Formats: sequence, structure tokens, C-alpha cells
Amino acid sequence: MLLFDYFKKTVTQLKSNNSNSLRTKNTIFLLALSELFIVIVGIFLSLYIDRLNSSRNFEKQYENTLKIGAAGPYSIWEKQ
Repeated sequence: MLLFDYFKKTVTQLKSNNSNSLRTKNTIFLLALSELFIVIVGIFLSLYIDRLNSSRNFEKQYENTLKIGAAGPYSIWEKQ
């Protein structure tokens, strides 16, 4: 929220100084673009963390399945 408040304050100051200036419009556009970039980076970071956690969970589930199969009295590795 702090970043959003900073952008809002900066845009308000730029609009109050000179609202028709091309430089002001470019600055506002760059601020909006940088905010969009930060949001996209956050989304990619959360997707990466989610993928990492799901792969860990899959590995644990796979290991537990192997342990259950190997520990049973009718294991496929034992001779019957």
C-alpha cells in the first residue's frame, strides 16, 4: 500500500503543477507502467512459489506411496 500511496501522491502533485505538459503525462505513464511491472513480478513470484510447493508435496506423496507398498505383507518385491 505504501507504494500505491506514493504513486497517488506523485500523480496528484504532477497534475496540480501543470496538467497539460507532455513531460507530466510521460511521467504519469512511466509511474503506471512501473506499477504494472511490480504487479506482474509479484504474480510470477507467487506462481513460482506455488509450483515449488506442489512439487515438494508430490515428492512426499510419492515417497509415502513407495513406503506403504514396500511395508505391506503382500509386497510385489517379496516372493510368494
